[in-house]
Amino acid sequence: MRQYQQGFSLIELAIVLVISAVMFGITITSLNSQYEISAYKVTQTKLDLVKKAMANYLFKFGRLPCPADPTAAQGSTAYANEVASCFSNVAACSTGINCGTNVVTGAVPTATLGLGMLGGIDAWENKIIYAIDPRFTQANSNKCQVQGKLLISDDNGNLLNASGTATYVLVSAGKNKGGAYNDQGLLSVACKAGTKEAENCNLDATFIDGSFNDTSGATSYFDDVISWDINHNMQQCPAGVVGCNIWFDAADPCSVTYNSSNVVSAWQDKSSSNFSAASGAASPTYVSTTSNLTNGNQYLLFSSGSNTLMSVSNLSATTAFPITDFTEVVVFLPTSVRAAAIINAADSAAYNTTNADRLIGTNATGMTIYKMALGTISDVTAASLTAPTIATATISSSVGQKLFVNGAQVATSAVTTSTFVSPSNFNIGGNASVAAFDGRILEIVTYTRVLSDLERQQLESYLATKWGVVY
Repeated sequence: MRQYQQGFSLIELAIVLVISAVMFGITITSLNSQYEISAYKVTQTKLDLVKKAMANYLFKFGRLPCPADPTAAQGSTAYANEVASCFSNVAACSTGINCGTNVVTGAVPTATLGLGMLGGIDAWENKIIYAIDPRFTQANSNKCQVQGKLLISDDNGNLLNASGTATYVLVSAGKNKGGAYNDQGLLSVACKAGTKEAENCNLDATFIDGSFNDTSGATSYFDDVISWDINHNMQQCPAGVVGCNIWFDAADPCSVTYNSSNVVSAWQDKSSSNFSAASGAASPTYVSTTSNLTNGNQYLLFSSGSNTLMSVSNLSATTAFPITDFTEVVVFLPTSVRAAAIINAADSAAYNTTNADRLIGTNATGMTIYKMALGTISDVTAASLTAPTIATATISSSVGQKLFVNGAQVATSAVTTSTFVSPSNFNIGGNASVAAFDGRILEIVTYTRVLSDLERQQLESYLATKWGVVY
């Protein structure tokens, strides 16, 4: 009997092909989905890196960069570099970027930020949009503006932070590339009016951080990746070394109150403690013009002839200055080296050793630190009269005192205990019982703990770069 091998019928073959197509479609969809998820993660990581680089740039230069020209092609000198001017008016606006009311818009200047030429390209090969309130691109001008004027809202028009403002905004146009430029400086896809995400590419000062929706053709379509910074200039402590309880910074004109004759009446603490130093009968002078002596920064000038002095009198006892375990840092430039107090904390109004005071100051031979009536350590090298000096003093309950001058340890003491009670005054420039300091006081930072060597070096390096200190 002959046997026949039965094959698939046309209907069966059709069914197999349909099933294969469905499975293939599911596989492709899954792969596409995984790719998109990865693309969004990569882009978000790039936005985070840009924000960190912006913070570093601010620390170094005291301002934020202008945008780069988004129409610049890779290989051109303008590519990824900030433009020369970005004031918010058409006449002063550099070619390529857009200047509007309270906002200038372009591409992220990654070369300026030290991120390389491609650091501002998203996962869809387009330039990340960078919009900024132009006041914050100007060094030492309008620095008192705590917040920018860029508005961020959600899908329903609700502002996404208490103040409703931002200093700068970063936007990746996402998969649909609306309003974005590629690395050759060409517009990938025009900003589509009438859609939700058009708010992020229409070059005004309002933005949306909306819910993801990639339904094609929908007015609620939104696939942007967005990030922003609110209080860029409200650093709680310098150089990112956290935990400071006092920070006076003469380079920040917004922290100094002075009249038309530059006579200082108050110096505002920039730490979260929010202390304020008030002038006494004789006030220091604020030198608000830039000076080569202080690396182009402003400073407070104290005079021994008029016994200028500032005091913080609203200290909160041991929370401001504990008995042990603290760090004090002062940057100064004397006009004469003499026995004088630069800063001191006292548990009575008048400075003396029986009141268990602590002090950083100068004497006829060099730097001195007094340890709360129980020990004095000093450096025999006189402070420079031609360049700023950084003096750092630490007192530890376990290892005693250390004094550093311009990053180098110059003196130690084993004293670890004290009879220090609680300070009622923190004095700047001397006080009634100590000769007044003669010269410039640039910056003061204190901590209620002993900084690690790495933290101290990080802080001192930042101060040295800022003030032109030569090690």
